[in-house]
Formats: sequence, structure tokens, C-alpha cells
Amino acid sequence: CATAVQSAQAVDISTQRQYYDEAKRALAKGDSGPYFRYSQALRDYPLEPYLAYDELTARLKSASNAEIEKFLAEHGDLPQANWMKLRWLRWLTERGDWETFVKYYDPKLNFTELDCLNAQYQLSHGLKAEGYANTEKLWLSGKSQPQACDALFGLW
Repeated sequence: CATAVQSAQAVDISTQRQYYDEAKRALAKGDSGPYFRYSQALRDYPLEPYLAYDELTARLKSASNAEIEKFLAEHGDLPQANWMKLRWLRWLTERGDWETFVKYYDPKLNFTELDCLNAQYQLSHGLKAEGYANTEKLWLSGKSQPQACDALFGLW
């Protein structure tokens, strides 16, 4: 185990790999002190965004919208970014932050659960034509829909 975390410029790839593993272990144990020390030395490490994803996902319900927005702006091309967005948008609806949900909802994410939540928002916020059209598409899809659609279908 490294005794002192070196600056990002002085850390070779082998040491970065070691720090990455140590940061992952610390994160898994919920030990934020060592996690943050190691992660600071990994700013230029290619896998650092994955580490940041894991850390933010672990505390998604306590993270601010600004933190998640920043992560998505910086790492939106990360394969897991859409999963982060799904979890975040789901959490926004659970806590009633529909304004932020609508701002970031994108049907191109291709998550039926989010499509149902968006149609539910539309129906309950006076956007009846759009809400009914979207609900009908979901209802007539020919396959079972996620549980998140149950409330929507109840409104329809």
C-alpha cells in the first residue's frame, strides 16, 4: 500500500493501477478518506471516469443535481452514463423534482420506464394530448411494460 499519494504528474502507470485498485477497495468499504486521496492522484488515469461513476452512483441519493450534471457534462460519452442518467431521473421523480426530470429526460435514452414517467408527468401537468399519445404508444407496444408504467396506465 502506498504511504503517500504522489501528484498526478509524478505517478507512473503502474502506480496509477495500484492507486486505482486501492481507491476501488476503499470505495467498496465506504472509506471515503483513502478513496479521495487515491482518486486525486488519478486525474489523468484513463479509468478515472469509471471510478468517479462508481463513487457518484454509490451516493446518488445524497448527491446534488449540480454534481450529477457536471459528471454527465464531463463524462456523457462513458458507456455507463445512460445508466447514471436512468438512476438519477428515477430518483428525481421519487423526490418530486419533475422540473429537473423534464429538463434532462430524452426519449433517445430508450428506457421504457422513463418514457412512462414522462407520460405520467404530461398527464398530471396539463399536457393531456401528448400524455395520452405517449401512453397509447406504450400500451400498444405488444410487450409487458415495467412496473413504473402501472401508475401511468391507471391514469389513462
